[in-house]
Amino acid sequence: MKKEVIVTSKAPQPITHNPQAIKVGPYVFVSGLYATDFKTGIPVRGNPNFPFAGPTDIELQTEYILKNLSEILQAAGSRLDNVVKTEVFLEHPKYLAGLDRVWREFFPKDPPARTTIEVGPHPLIPGALVEVYAIGIVPDGTVRKQVIQPAGVPTPSEHCSQAVRAGNFLFHSGLPATDFKTGIPVGKDPQFPNYRDNAEDQINYVLGNMEQCAKAAGTSLANAVKSQHYHVDRNDFHAIDRIWKQYMPVPPPRSSMQIKGFMVPGALTTANLITLVPDAQHQKEEIKLDKQFHPSMRGVNFSPAIRAGEWLFLAGQVATDFKTPVYGVHPRMPYYGSDIEVQTEYVLGKLKELLEHCGSSLEHVVDAHIYLLDTQDYRGFERVYRRMVPEPPVMTVIPSTGIMFDGPVIEIDFIATRGR
Repeated sequence: MKKEVIVTSKAPQPITHNPQAIKVGPYVFVSGLYATDFKTGIPVRGNPNFPFAGPTDIELQTEYILKNLSEILQAAGSRLDNVVKTEVFLEHPKYLAGLDRVWREFFPKDPPARTTIEVGPHPLIPGALVEVYAIGIVPDGTVRKQVIQPAGVPTPSEHCSQAVRAGNFLFHSGLPATDFKTGIPVGKDPQFPNYRDNAEDQINYVLGNMEQCAKAAGTSLANAVKSQHYHVDRNDFHAIDRIWKQYMPVPPPRSSMQIKGFMVPGALTTANLITLVPDAQHQKEEIKLDKQFHPSMRGVNFSPAIRAGEWLFLAGQVATDFKTPVYGVHPRMPYYGSDIEVQTEYVLGKLKELLEHCGSSLEHVVDAHIYLLDTQDYRGFERVYRRMVPEPPVMTVIPSTGIMFDGPVIEIDFIATRGR
């Protein structure tokens, strides 16, 4: 499958190293969008002289983003009602209600699946309250948007669908462990604090609902092919990972990120997941590269790479081989180079090696999620990224509060094709 770069003058041209969108087959991947024109910062704000009248800043920013998303999709031959998956990165949960008011106007029925997380006050664009990433489709005779909402699975209060199927892929909403009635209904009884584990109970609740959606779509979580695992405390990782393995015996590639928070107080974790609906041409196949680290060496449940037909899904990588310390500048010569550049080059080198082992290359990457502990490192990251990835994929930059161990400052994960 060949990738087609989508460009329209009707939406702002990024100054970051990424296209507005990439189309591969019927799927359109759109880079993370901010309410910026890439000239003046954030040009849409409420009137400070009338702070209690008119649209709020979050409503104006959401409207700006979704109008640009509409223009980008039109340039790809699609439109907003064909969006199947979104990821929303909010500065604070208090902005959810304002975002949803506008979201309902632009997605009046059958809204896309959505994962919404709190990322804190340090976005890539100062003043941005929200970033939106999206996947849409150009419907054809074989691929169409199908909303999945089985009986017994909580109907979200957020304006999103529990899951959306499009072709061979099921896109899940990464929702917190809530019934949307009582808050978080699972976890420890405060009268018996040493029984059960809150993080285990919450991920079991989340994955249980996802499994029901998968079955309604004709598949199961055993066919999950891509994930980002979000949690507010990385100390919960091992407990969550135990439950993960029960649902996904051959686990999907995964990035595991500590983030600021979720939309429901007390929520500890969720999964941002894509599940394969297999057929004769699309079977889940784990790809191993012996000279690279495999998670089983550390008893961790994810796969470095999964192939499904012409699609390749790679786990997030950080700058270590899990045997020696994290790679960075020499500790006794700290002013020769920078950690972010050394780590970016190492990670991209490992991803390049893995892609080539899978029969692909960096030029066939269509989607990149970039997790940064400090968004001020973006400039250093991009210096290396421009050199090593001259034909860039769509990109979403997500502020993280912690990677799974100390030392890494960046994690990068990719979706690619074999490019044939």
